[in-house]
Amino acid sequence: MANIQTFAPITRLRSNELLTFGRAIETKIEEAGADTLQIAPIFTIYQTTLQEVDDSIMRIRKSTYTPEMTAADNERDYTQSGLLGQIDIFQRHYDPTLKAHAVSLYPVYNAFKGKTQISYEEQTGVTDNLIQELESDKYKAAVAALGLTGWVADLKTKNQVCKTLSATRITETGTRNTSPKLEESRKLFQKAYKDIVTRLNALAEVNGDTPYLALFAWWNALIDRNRTLISNRLGAGKGGNTSKGDNDRPVITPEEGGGGDRPEIE
Repeated sequence: MANIQTFAPITRLRSNELLTFGRAIETKIEEAGADTLQIAPIFTIYQTTLQEVDDSIMRIRKSTYTPEMTAADNERDYTQSGLLGQIDIFQRHYDPTLKAHAVSLYPVYNAFKGKTQISYEEQTGVTDNLIQELESDKYKAAVAALGLTGWVADLKTKNQVCKTLSATRITETGTRNTSPKLEESRKLFQKAYKDIVTRLNALAEVNGDTPYLALFAWWNALIDRNRTLISNRLGAGKGGNTSKGDNDRPVITPEEGGGGDRPEIE
């Protein structure tokens, strides 16, 4: 009776070897047709757990939003530095009235100068505080007199962009961290693999192995190849004994074989 050989050393495959092994089987089953093989429901589980292994192998730590956040932070820095720079310049203005407004804003300038070098999230909060001060009743007249209203509005817009990007990155990180750990995903996949092998071997026993001969021969050759990979890496015999095609041979009934093992002599 042809069957898929047991492959206990599957646990010794490296993660990427396991993934390659799993993908090869996935492709072969898709070619044969999971419905045709009568394994559609468990094949779906197999594919799901295989993808989880794939997702677990390479966890992307760097956010895809990092370049965009860096650019947004730079834009915010330019506006914040420019706004405070205007206050500093006006303190030396020839017009006494404008100079007086600038001097009234000096406490704000002094409190927030150099705050573009702090962390991204901290600067977001500090910038909010700066905007609140400049829009307060205490300072809004001086801001308007110096023509800084547009600067404040631009800073508010750019700080909001930074807030939005920060929130988006947090969501991205949370989503990325929901993928299972590699050790867990491997165990789930190995169980799904074993379930498929058990089902196919049972179907071959019930229905006869003829429809499965080509698939089983290919599958056993794949296992033998991976046994060799394991043994070459870990030492002779660590991958187990190769089947040498012993599991691929069909059952020949006496009727099909001419009545027995011995040839008939007339």
